[in-house]
This record gives sequence, C-alpha cells and structure tokens, in this order.
Amino acid sequence: MACDVVDWAWSRKVSENGPEVICLSINIASLMNSRDGPGEVNVKYKTDSFFATRDIMKGEEILTHFVRT
Repeated sequence: MACDVVDWAWSRKVSENGPEVICLSINIASLMNSRDGPGEVNVKYKTDSFFATRDIMKGEEILTHFVRT
C-alpha cells in the first residue's frame, strides 16, 4: 500500500494573530520500506516500538511488515 505525506498533513494557526503553518504527523516508520512477500525483514514492531532483528549494515535497506500479526 503506497501512501503520501499529504495524508498526515494539515494547516493551523499556532497563535491567534500568527500565520498558518503546515503540521505533519509522522513517525519513524516513514523511513522504512515494506516487505509484503516472503523474505527477511530486519525491523519488527512490538508493543509500540520498532526493534532490529539483527545488526543492520550501513546503506542496507530497512525492511518491515506494516501489518501487525
């Protein structure tokens, strides 16, 4: 499933007479790619946290399953 940062963006005034600003609600998962099929993931989600399943090498793609099981 592909998504766009616009899905988590909105505008609002921070102060009564201030300008409107754009706000984003994203988390660390926005830096990960999804492994939808069979294959190894190197990051898993458990109890509101992500953790590495093994050492991740510099430049290696970070893969996870976004569906909770």
